[in-house]
Amino acid sequence: MKNRRIVKFGIAMLLLIAAVLFATGAGKKAEAAEKRLASITAVYTGETLLVGHSIDLEKLTVMGLYTDGSYVKIKDYALSTYVVAERGNNRITVLCDGVTGTFTVTGKEVQQVIARYSENSVTVGESLDRKKITVQAYYSDGTRETVEDYILSDMLVSEIGVNEFTVYYEGETTKFTVRGKEERVPRSMYARYSGPSVIVGNAPDRDDFYVSIFYNDNTTERITTFEVIPSVIQKEGSNTVLVSYGEMSAEVKINGLAKKIVSIKAEYTGLPVVIGTSVSSEDIKVTATFNDGTKDTVTNFTLSSSVIYKIGDNLLTVHCDGKISRINVRGVEAEIIDYSSGIEEVIRDSGVYSRIKLAIGAKADKTAVFIEKLDKKLVEKAMHRLVQTDEYLAFEVVFDDPEMEVHLPMTMKVSVPAGYDKKQFAVFYTTNRKTIMAQMNGEFLKDGYYEFKMFQPGTYIIADCTPLIYVETLALEESELTLRLDRSYSLDPEILPHTATDKTVKYTSSRPQIVSVSEYGTLKALKTGTAIITVEAKDGSGKKCKLRVNVVKKKGKFDADIAVFSDELNKVRDAYDFMDFLDYLEEEVEDRVYDMDERTLEAYTKELESWIGGWDEEDIALDAEEWLLILELLYERGDYGDAALLFGDGAMFKTEIKELSARLDAIETPEDFAMFSELFFMEFEETFAELEEKEAMLYLMAVLTWAEEVQENLDSYGWNEEILELYQEWMDELELYGF
Repeated sequence: MKNRRIVKFGIAMLLLIAAVLFATGAGKKAEAAEKRLASITAVYTGETLLVGHSIDLEKLTVMGLYTDGSYVKIKDYALSTYVVAERGNNRITVLCDGVTGTFTVTGKEVQQVIARYSENSVTVGESLDRKKITVQAYYSDGTRETVEDYILSDMLVSEIGVNEFTVYYEGETTKFTVRGKEERVPRSMYARYSGPSVIVGNAPDRDDFYVSIFYNDNTTERITTFEVIPSVIQKEGSNTVLVSYGEMSAEVKINGLAKKIVSIKAEYTGLPVVIGTSVSSEDIKVTATFNDGTKDTVTNFTLSSSVIYKIGDNLLTVHCDGKISRINVRGVEAEIIDYSSGIEEVIRDSGVYSRIKLAIGAKADKTAVFIEKLDKKLVEKAMHRLVQTDEYLAFEVVFDDPEMEVHLPMTMKVSVPAGYDKKQFAVFYTTNRKTIMAQMNGEFLKDGYYEFKMFQPGTYIIADCTPLIYVETLALEESELTLRLDRSYSLDPEILPHTATDKTVKYTSSRPQIVSVSEYGTLKALKTGTAIITVEAKDGSGKKCKLRVNVVKKKGKFDADIAVFSDELNKVRDAYDFMDFLDYLEEEVEDRVYDMDERTLEAYTKELESWIGGWDEEDIALDAEEWLLILELLYERGDYGDAALLFGDGAMFKTEIKELSARLDAIETPEDFAMFSELFFMEFEETFAELEEKEAMLYLMAVLTWAEEVQENLDSYGWNEEILELYQEWMDELELYGF
């Protein structure tokens, strides 16, 4: 009974589930019956297609219209064919959910292909340039187009004459021909120069050359990649210049002109000059413009008159190479220094003070001049641009009446503040309080004051500092040097200005294993090869120069002699040994040269000079005191020639000697020589008195050696008899110093 109830319950549940499923299916059918695809519309927007090519489906749009009125884009469709089968209209069927639609694609066929090459001939062995091939296809629909996806039978031009090439495109073929020609080879060369004359030392303009090449195919071509040897004009008059291209060359003639000055511009850079005294040539900058368009500063100028003769403007004429320029120099009245009639002020700042005295002059109105303390913060920017220091005082000199400037320059003296170092003491002048314009040159008096000339009113700064003057130019005489293996060479860089605060330099070698360089600039050739030597200023200016050093194995003809001399040099232990060595060297060289002809003697001298040029303190093993002792011995013996050998180019006073030579070269009149003589002895005695005893000896040796050279080359100056008489008086006075 119980089992029967279970059976009945199960049957009832099955009937219930069946009823639910039936109702659900009926609902879906009802929904399906409500929305279905009614029709299809297909549109193809692509171009005419080649027969056998596929339809671009991205250009086919299929839209379906449903029974609920919606119009939707269809993606899951199928096509009766995807390939264009025939020329003309191709009707294609679209099928989706049992509904179909159609669209039409136009097919075309290639009827003809034409090809051509844009050049008539190509050198045998070269390939065709596809960019120069034009292939056009003509279609059944009357259209044509240039095609790129063609196939070419070959690309290489293989023979002289006609070369035929076949083009394949879409089952069609065509041919074109290219004429093969033999390799184009230069046969001769023609060169002509049509430009103007060229200044000696300058290069002719390449645009003024006409250079053409004649080829074996009877064609010509103008070229611009030729070489000109030499590249610059060497002499005045006719110069033969070789124009070369490859292995061919041709000669042309170019006229050379001497480099001459066409104009000068002079500028006076100094301070006002007291009437009755002369203008210093160092305060005149003369810039010359040459006939090649270049400009340069020249020093071989003269003045019509260098003496200032009136208060106010003095117009002076500067002469150089027949050209003139004028400068204006302000003349001022010679000042009678009398502080008792001047003004005096004391300026203080944080317990530091300085007493300032200004000599006004008897003719000036001292009530129109004021000295006023200035807040040091107002000049802080100017000082810190120069040097980092807080030890300074500032004051202002004010003229209440502008006419007071006629009494300039005035003499001023300031006391050194307590605690300031006299060796670092300086007075600066600024007009804008932002930039230091000048450092006042003066001297310390016996009463402890620092006295100087005041040329302008304005702001003055008393400072416990030394202005840092940076290196502006650092240069070597040569840019490239060749050394034989195991040889030495000493560098002597030129450092400008001479007043630079720190003139020490650092030497480095890019390849020290090939060329080493000591901290003093002595090069040593260690291995064959090339190294770059860099010389850099240590003052932070960033100035540097470089030297390329090539080390070669080539041995000198007289290396055996040099080796003997080097062995003797290695035996030197003190200054007296070295003097004996010099005597030995002189005797050996004299004995050796008697058997030499002129060419051999020249080669021998060059090798000897190269070896001597490599000497330094390390080679000779003498300390500084012994080197100075050698000077004394040379002086006692009167061996000025040896002094020039050892201390000529490397002397510590070579700058002063160079300046003396420049002054002597500029002498043209007796007045010039009288001025030179007076200035010479004044500076000589001042310098000699300032130096230490042994340094003074070195200075004396340098001057006497130079004087001997002047006497030996006296004829080269071209002086008249009056100047020669003054020269003899100068020499007689110089004899008192040991000449």
